[in-house]
Amino acid sequence: MAHGALNFVAAGVSTYAVLSRRKVPSFTPSRVSILLSVLALPGVALSAALGGELVYGKGIGVQRMGHALDEKEQGMRESASKVA
Repeated sequence: MAHGALNFVAAGVSTYAVLSRRKVPSFTPSRVSILLSVLALPGVALSAALGGELVYGKGIGVQRMGHALDEKEQGMRESASKVA
């Protein structure tokens, strides 16, 4: 959920940045705009790390077979036991 939420926020900040600069020939960003952009970069980096963990660590969205399937199921059980 954190991965999706961070992506949603990053998309919103990026959309705001593009729309606020659109059709303004000599645009000067406000302090709020700069702050949002500065905060968005670590958010995108964290979201990328979370997404990488989902794919490479947990195998979400990856069809695995054989021994790799057993490792995926074990990882899912371990994650569930940490949450409970």
